[in-house]
Amino acid sequence: MPARPLFKYLHRYKTGACRAVKKNQAGLPTFEEIEGPDEQVFYHTFNLLALQWKDKRDVTMLSP
Repeated sequence: MPARPLFKYLHRYKTGACRAVKKNQAGLPTFEEIEGPDEQVFYHTFNLLALQWKDKRDVTMLSP
């Protein structure tokens, strides 16, 4: 099951979750390029947060 529908389902039943995802996964926003290790970019809707930061490579996370 793709992450976004799963997180909507979990949110409906008041269950928290956190998951690293591939940044090109269907249904995720397109993130702008991150320059340095101290930068992060996030997008949110009413019940979903998508966050990206740079470690050794870009890391993308979802959380309801």
